[in-house]
Amino acid sequence: MAKQSELTKNIETVLYHKSFPVDIRHNSKIFREKLAIWAEKKLRWLQK
Repeated sequence: MAKQSELTKNIETVLYHKSFPVDIRHNSKIFREKLAIWAEKKLRWLQK
């Protein structure tokens, strides 16, 4: 279904994280920098 939509047709990989890294002061604020580092490592591992 995603390949049929203009908005999502170029998505090749979807990563699932059990627990998003959040700021302890604002539990809903996601540490996007930490998530990006995790995603980079995961993608490198998947490409091997």
